[in-house]
Amino acid sequence: MLVLITREECERCKTVKKIFDEFSIGYIEFKIGVNITRETVMDQYPGRTSLPIVVDNHNELGVLSQSHKDLLEQFIWRWPS
Repeated sequence: MLVLITREECERCKTVKKIFDEFSIGYIEFKIGVNITRETVMDQYPGRTSLPIVVDNHNELGVLSQSHKDLLEQFIWRWPS
């Protein structure tokens, strides 16, 4: 399952959630200020300056079309091997 880190009023976050829902891709959403802190996000995902953050540990985005993959690529965080 993917992890999706978002915040309120984030249009890109809404777009990514819509794509995931359209393709029935399961995800757990962590919303900054609701169930995760900004500090935790900054500590766990250093260098990230925009949202959403998509954590893809199992390459689950393989079911998407190439155009969707291209759109989402900028948001994906994959744990170092």
